[in-house]
Amino acid sequence: MGASAAVSWAIALSVLTVVVGAVGMTRFVRGATLIGSDVIQLRASVLHSISVPSALFHGAEMISMDAPGAPRFRVRTNGVAWPGYAGGWFRTMQWERAFALITDGKRVVHVPPEGERDYHVFVSAKFLEAIDDG
Repeated sequence: MGASAAVSWAIALSVLTVVVGAVGMTRFVRGATLIGSDVIQLRASVLHSISVPSALFHGAEMISMDAPGAPRFRVRTNGVAWPGYAGGWFRTMQWERAFALITDGKRVVHVPPEGERDYHVFVSAKFLEAIDDG
């Protein structure tokens, strides 16, 4: 293999890597989607999503995750977290289960566990507002 063939292969592999990466990143759509008239699917990533009744959010409390006394996450159990983002499954400081879809910690809708649902739901308000606007 000559030098020009090696360069051609390197360029082709680089282009392929960029294309595959770009297509892969479009699969990591975060947000909330209304399914039917009464179910909302919260998608933190391709691997982390739940479906909950839309009525769950009626009358739910709005909190700031930065406020003193606000719920905190102790550990990720099956989620992703970095500054400004938390998505997937976590444990709270009291070791309770929680599903989070947070991109703006200042405006978070919090739904505590109730009935058969044994986990908290934390979702940035902008995702639910997008459903109302749509």
